Amino acid sequence: MPRRTYGDGSAEPLPSGRWRARILAPGGRRVSLGTYPTEAEALAVARAATRTVASRAAAVPGSTLTLADWGAQWLDRRDLDGIRGITQERSVWRTHIAPRLGALPVREITRAQVVRWVADVRDSRARASVRGGPVGAHAPTARPLSRQVVLHALRVLRGVLRAARDAGHLHADPTDGVQVPKGRQGRTEDAWTYLTPAEIAAIERCATIPDPERAIYTVAVYTGLRQGELWALRWEDVTLGGARPEITVRASHAGPTKSGKVRRVPLLPQALDALARLPGARTGRVFPGQTGGQRTKRDDGRWAPARRAGGPINGYRLRAGITRRVRFHDLRHTCASHLAMGTWLPPLSLVEVAQWLGHSSVSVTERYAHLCPDRLAGRVAEALGRGQSVGIQIAHAASPLDHETASKPASPAGIEPATFGLGSRCSIH
Repeated sequence: MPRRTYGDGSAEPLPSGRWRARILAPGGRRVSLGTYPTEAEALAVARAATRTVASRAAAVPGSTLTLADWGAQWLDRRDLDGIRGITQERSVWRTHIAPRLGALPVREITRAQVVRWVADVRDSRARASVRGGPVGAHAPTARPLSRQVVLHALRVLRGVLRAARDAGHLHADPTDGVQVPKGRQGRTEDAWTYLTPAEIAAIERCATIPDPERAIYTVAVYTGLRQGELWALRWEDVTLGGARPEITVRASHAGPTKSGKVRRVPLLPQALDALARLPGARTGRVFPGQTGGQRTKRDDGRWAPARRAGGPINGYRLRAGITRRVRFHDLRHTCASHLAMGTWLPPLSLVEVAQWLGHSSVSVTERYAHLCPDRLAGRVAEALGRGQSVGIQIAHAASPLDHETASKPASPAGIEPATFGLGSRCSIH
């Protein structure tokens, strides 16, 4: 396959076997240049056309390439290349970058302007979807923008400007060395939550939640799979029998998993039972949408309350009596939290929890460190010399869960203690 470089245009295969040559014209428009028998011919035409467009633009007195034009081209190219997260990048671009910097000529953007832009974004307010409004409608809230959003916006801007530098539109990347300061945006409480054992039991026993949705929630809680991983899960990747019941996680939504790696997740008895009771043939998707296809990113299995045409629809979590704000993604946090605390089996270390959840780094998993029952309890018990009873009391006080109602089987069916090093202690950081 001929090697492409950024800005050369693209060649798109057609069902007929021919190839369509395309380029990104000024303003971000995608232009077709006809079809050709081979990919090499299509790319050659696209490259020649790209050079022609660039030379004509340079010949026009006073013509400049704005950040808005170049950013649109950069995003379109990433879209063509199937880059994961392009939808979020476009949203960040439209909301935080293009309105503030889009009119500037790329070659005139300075580091000082980038620093001021970071400060401006940090001072802005978070936006939320308009309940009952059209799809995509958002309005500002009273909450400050999180540091993670600012970091993401800076990453997108850095990608745009580094590509401009590599294409010869800039001599240097003005984002080099620019950072998002820490400080006033720190939280006073966790940005995530998790379900207690009583709440989990309420979901499992709630007769007014339809069986398919109750199975989704149960599997999400006891496996910790991401929403996209659940929707992409296929029966051929589910092992219900044998000595090691497990799920092989290969995909998420329309692409690979977030970490880009395949992992195997053991099936705890509750998840195993929920999957085994699902009706129908064991083929295709495990949790298909209403039409049999894969569910979309906006689909949360009717977990949260929503507003549809004709009025609001109560989410099924409300039927289980869970009235506090718990997102569908918090079912994944629920799994991680209980694995760290040892609710269902002996506590897993943070490394093991990271492996279970498919985290790219243990640093992502460290948010659960404070939930580990041995972390503080062991230290206090050792310092006071009062034995394990002191540790148990502190562990209970440090956790919002009711440990008396939590079920702790020593070794769940199908789980080998050596598989995840059960009995190892949580890391202290």
